[in-house]
Amino acid sequence: RPRNEEHDIQNWTRFQLRGLVKELQHHGVQVYVSFFDQLMSKETQRQRGLPDTDEWIDHHQEGRYGDFLGRPTSLGIWKHISDGTLYEDFFVRQLEAFMRDYGFDGLHGADGFGHPRECIAYADFSDDMVGQFMADTEVACPKGLGLTERAKWILENARKEWTDFHARRHAQFWRKTIA
Repeated sequence: RPRNEEHDIQNWTRFQLRGLVKELQHHGVQVYVSFFDQLMSKETQRQRGLPDTDEWIDHHQEGRYGDFLGRPTSLGIWKHISDGTLYEDFFVRQLEAFMRDYGFDGLHGADGFGHPRECIAYADFSDDMVGQFMADTEVACPKGLGLTERAKWILENARKEWTDFHARRHAQFWRKTIA
């Protein structure tokens, strides 16, 4: 994030960050990387007077989590990106390279990674997530339902299966990440 309540971001070069990790480790400190699934929209950047950035997610809106009304919110760590790859598979490849390049000792699974951002009732009921749900279970959602109607149907008729699916998806994500 460009700033918090106390100060602007500390702009470290890649070389400085790598050096910081090594120096902390030299003094016996284990260094864990941590990051969140939250995104800052272009509108929020403008409102806060921040420079406009061109981020990976700007070109992969399909990878955004949609709330139960379909509004894009954070990063959807279980979703597919445009080439059909699960974001988690893309993420794991990037994470391995990042941790190796900088020498981090481990990963702290922060909000949105360590647990889903939203509760099950407000989860992402997009075609992608419901398609994964139906492929994973024996539940067949009625065709032709709008997003909110589909969410209502799932919660009223298959809430246990929906909850169990989310638990399995979360475990799948972490099995891949830990490996």
